[in-house]
Amino acid sequence: MGADFRFRNSRLSGGTIIEGVAWYQQTDVEGKSGDDASYGFGISSPNNQSWRGGYAFKRVEKNFDPAVGFVNQTDVESHALDFGSRRFFRAGGYFRSLYSGFEGYRAETLEDGKVDTQSIGLRLSLENNTGDRLFARVFETDENLITDFTIHRSSDGLRTVVIPQGIYSF
Repeated sequence: MGADFRFRNSRLSGGTIIEGVAWYQQTDVEGKSGDDASYGFGISSPNNQSWRGGYAFKRVEKNFDPAVGFVNQTDVESHALDFGSRRFFRAGGYFRSLYSGFEGYRAETLEDGKVDTQSIGLRLSLENNTGDRLFARVFETDENLITDFTIHRSSDGLRTVVIPQGIYSF
């Protein structure tokens, strides 16, 4: 069972757009009780020109099991934030627009509140009038492996490559 809500207003002064979303889902799986919900909300201003940005929150509890859907991880809570600005150049020139912005994401485990994944970065994008785009992103990411992770197992079973549990930054 679930419910969702979306609000969008594009009639604000200067062509500014505001969006808001909220959703809730709950599952009922035999043999599991409690901690079976997933919900979130977000607010954004996805403007094509000038300033834009947004924030989103999501929580997926341990026993949430949609059965006919897909959830890549349970028992987590995440926050995502992005903001930036796009500037259009004068008509007739070679370049069309320049975008610069910030992106951040953090997910924590519900069981102990430890960081599961965290990524913080900057983005720069330059577009010309023929649609070609040059962009650069600089990110710092942290991943917390709570158990050893096997990334390769040979077909004969004699060799495996395992990344040990721990916090990895790159």
